[in-house]
Formats: sequence, structure tokens, C-alpha cells
Amino acid sequence: MSNAGFLQFQDDGSAEGEVDTLEIHMKIALSPVMESVGQSRGKRPSHTVLAVKKSGRLREIGAAWRGPTADGKVWYSLVISDPSLGGELRLAAFERGEKGEFDLDWRPPKEEKAA
Repeated sequence: MSNAGFLQFQDDGSAEGEVDTLEIHMKIALSPVMESVGQSRGKRPSHTVLAVKKSGRLREIGAAWRGPTADGKVWYSLVISDPSLGGELRLAAFERGEKGEFDLDWRPPKEEKAA
């Protein structure tokens, strides 16, 4: 995996950061998805991924799922989709030591299974 940006989480569960690759540079925000009373999360995303435009406006571009690592830390799986990308951009966010700071790593696309 190669580094493709960072996220900084806030105490309220939201995050801001950047995706920065050779061809993509965008500011992003993660907004927690509110759970309905009595519903379990199941496989639903924990966060909505938003692009932060130069004007400051937000545009939904994907989703993120929170999960535990083998050593009990938290990590996030992000999927970003936009027509300008030509496909999905898959990222993994891993804690980097400082509270709330995460590195974004690029993940190769999943291989299609033969029928």
C-alpha cells in the first residue's frame, strides 16, 4: 500500500483530511452516520465521505466503514466514487500514533472472481 493522504478525527467522530495522489488532490470530510433507535449497524457505513469544494460546499462522494485491527486499534475502509475518477478509489485509514491522526493508504481494486 502507498500513502495517499491523511485524516484528522475530532471528538464528535467527524474527520477532515486530504486525498493526495499523483493525479488527485482533494480535501475530504467524514461525517458520522446516525443510527436509528433499535437498528443495528450491520454492514452499513459508519461515515459518509464528503468532498470539500473550494467554495466550502460539501458533496457526498462515498462511504467509510469502521473496524477493529487485530491489536484492538481502529481502522477505516473508505470507498470514493466520482465520474472524474473513472472508477472507485479504495483507501484504508490507519492510526499513526497521535490521537485522532490517521494515514490514508491506497488499496488496489478487488479482483473479480471467475464465474
